[in-house]
Amino acid sequence: MESKATKLLFFSCALTCTVAPTDFDLYANMDPDAEQQEAIAFRYDDQFTWFVPPTFTDEEYRERVIALKAATSINFRYDNRVRNFIESYTVNHRNTAERVLGYSTIYFPTFEAALQKYGLPEELKYLPIIESALNAKAYSKVGAAGLWQFIPSTGKMMGLKITSDVDERLDPELASDAAARYLKKLHGRFGDWMLAIAAYNCGPGRVNSCIKKAGSRDIWDIYPYLPRETRGYVPSFIGAAYLMDYYHLHHLNPLYPEVAFQHTEQAIIYNKTTFEEISERSGVPMYQIDFLNPAFKKKRIPDNYAGYTLTLPSAGMMAFRGDYSATPAIAMATTPPEVIQNAYVPEPAVIATLTPVKSEPVRRARRVKYQEKPIGQRDKIKVTLENNTEKDVVLYEVQRGDNLWDIAKKFPGVTTDDIIRLNKISNYRTIRPGAQLIIGS
Repeated sequence: MESKATKLLFFSCALTCTVAPTDFDLYANMDPDAEQQEAIAFRYDDQFTWFVPPTFTDEEYRERVIALKAATSINFRYDNRVRNFIESYTVNHRNTAERVLGYSTIYFPTFEAALQKYGLPEELKYLPIIESALNAKAYSKVGAAGLWQFIPSTGKMMGLKITSDVDERLDPELASDAAARYLKKLHGRFGDWMLAIAAYNCGPGRVNSCIKKAGSRDIWDIYPYLPRETRGYVPSFIGAAYLMDYYHLHHLNPLYPEVAFQHTEQAIIYNKTTFEEISERSGVPMYQIDFLNPAFKKKRIPDNYAGYTLTLPSAGMMAFRGDYSATPAIAMATTPPEVIQNAYVPEPAVIATLTPVKSEPVRRARRVKYQEKPIGQRDKIKVTLENNTEKDVVLYEVQRGDNLWDIAKKFPGVTTDDIIRLNKISNYRTIRPGAQLIIGS
């Protein structure tokens, strides 16, 4: 019989898998001219392959913005300010946009459930993109926190607890519920969703003052009177909506989070429990517990007579409860019926059957033009395999303290074996800070 420690190790290993693409990889809405656009995006010459993020004409942008579902219900408009934010997402900050696309798979179901609960437009789920870039632990200079960036006074007004141990502004579910209630309250005051969005950023008092100065309740009439930050906030919301619908036309590739973050279960904890104790009991790595439970500041759940919610990967929660009857693979793929009712359900995708092929060694390009870029920059280049086929890869500069396992974790779908094979590494000690590695799967 396997020991408990062996079973916990099995669960822990299962939780570190990388998630398979979901609905964001369905190209049902792919532009029929996609091949032509790709030819424009990739420029070729005798020595290099250059990637130029595609841009489009004002007429094309306007047509797409007006076609968005929110264009009618939330009063969208297209102008140069909106264009600037569209290209900020799709050209200037592509790495952040790819992370947002991937992490929307774990946060959008929560946002949608809260908005649906209070009868709000589903498109308001794009607000956390411009508030926090879907970073649950985001803090601003003025003390706003969480996915929805509540300042302490507004958070407490909406019933969120903020103590030395717990900050419920960081809890995705509690904060989403509070944000939905607050947005409903703002809409009840102004009767217009764009005004409510502006008020969410600068406060209802400021918006009311702008309405009086402009003599109008149309967001675009009062726009010149809004605070500078809010004048960027409104078109950036439209840009975020555009990103989520048309990212594939800009050759953006979602950076998906781990499968452990997508399939989770919850339990109510009443007694003080540390993350270390939870990790030992469940086999879930500390970083996963911390990611899934960001509201607990000190990596511990305090005593509470009403109880606090603990979220763990499904297989880890079974181990935490002492249930070893089901295998992790089955547990991760199965969702309780009561959760399915209001869950985020992607469109079904056709999964292709993959045939294993013999890996090909890589012939390094003799000359690659590479300019220093921020860590994580994911502009793609091409390398040529010995069978004369080309493969998309990215370059990564090794940082102090890096090892192959850490580097592989930064790129979903990439393993240490991939890095070793692509870079023909025979001696790990030759990997020094500043070295450039080819990264691909």
